[in-house]
Amino acid sequence: PPPPPPPLPAGLTSLRKLSLAGNGIAQLDAGIFSGLGSLEILIVTSNPLADLHPAVFRGLSSLQELWLYRNSIASLDANLFNGLSSLRLVVLDYNGIAALPLGIFSGLSSLEQVWMSYNQLTTLSTGLLSDVPGLKILWLAYNQIAALPPDVFEGLGSLESLCLDYNQIEALPSSTAGLTSLQFLSAIGNPGLRTVPAYVTVARGL
Repeated sequence: PPPPPPPLPAGLTSLRKLSLAGNGIAQLDAGIFSGLGSLEILIVTSNPLADLHPAVFRGLSSLQELWLYRNSIASLDANLFNGLSSLRLVVLDYNGIAALPLGIFSGLSSLEQVWMSYNQLTTLSTGLLSDVPGLKILWLAYNQIAALPPDVFEGLGSLESLCLDYNQIEALPSSTAGLTSLQFLSAIGNPGLRTVPAYVTVARGL
């Protein structure tokens, strides 16, 4: 396998945006971004990236946007986002992620957008989203989701946009009825979804 990239040069303490898109990066080890305490936007897209060390983002307390789409990531450690208290957006579209571990969003009180279309997700665990009550956008299109726990969306009173297109969902979870801020709901291309829940037909915001 190719050697891991070396740590970034010391002294880049004022760096706010870093893009490493379209390279040959296959892994990111712990400490590679150490010293970038002012970084707000990190873009590592369109790489053969498969391995993310659980502590790779430690120290990035100012990070607001994390772009990791079009890589080869198959799994995420539950502690991967620890300490990213300023994170507002995470984009993981076009990977091979099969599951999201419980606790992965713990401490992300500022998180507003999660983009995870074109992965291999089959479900979301109960309690997974309870750590992000301020979430506004959740896109899960083109996965393999067949069923969602009834209470999976509980507490997401700020959610405005939910996309579940092209999965294998047969019923929307009952907690969808509690999404009082929802403005956009799309569940296109789920052949097993044969009925429209009553709470959808009476929702005034949609």
